[in-house]
Amino acid sequence: LSQDLNVMRQTLILGGLEVVAYNVNRQRSNMKLFEYGSVYRLTEPGTAPDKLDKVEEHTAFALLVTGADDKSWDSTPAKGNFFMLKGVVDLLLRRIGADIYMMESVPAPEDLYAEGVTLLMPGSGEQLLTMGTVLPSFAKRTGVKQPVFFAEISWPALFKLVKRNKVKYSEMPRFPEVR
Repeated sequence: LSQDLNVMRQTLILGGLEVVAYNVNRQRSNMKLFEYGSVYRLTEPGTAPDKLDKVEEHTAFALLVTGADDKSWDSTPAKGNFFMLKGVVDLLLRRIGADIYMMESVPAPEDLYAEGVTLLMPGSGEQLLTMGTVLPSFAKRTGVKQPVFFAEISWPALFKLVKRNKVKYSEMPRFPEVR
């Protein structure tokens, strides 16, 4: 369709940085954003993708934090940081019954992140999420000069994690209580 859309994206970080740059250029520097979309990866790393059977498509969910919190009457706004993003990711995973402290962690890729962590699924070693501080030199290529904190969650891995938990529920009463 266009020259910007002639490659398959391996991560949602580039689209997120473009959105941050667009908003910063319009004096909106404090943001908390999310994106949901398809990403692609090679099933056999190190080989040329000459055929589509070597490329796997899956969906991912991305979170971006940059700038400061909203102003409040009783406190000064805190700058966004890695631990704010980690807290959001931790709350999201706890909501589905997962504990990030029970997962194996490895350093995030150094070509995208200045600092960060990749969490792997317990037992299988499948990548669940990567989060960290976007490399400043990488962010500057898209026109972003302020620190950006990014997390990308693999949607299929997240659902595998959700399947492990049993959900208890009870049927709603047919006739609600009248007082």
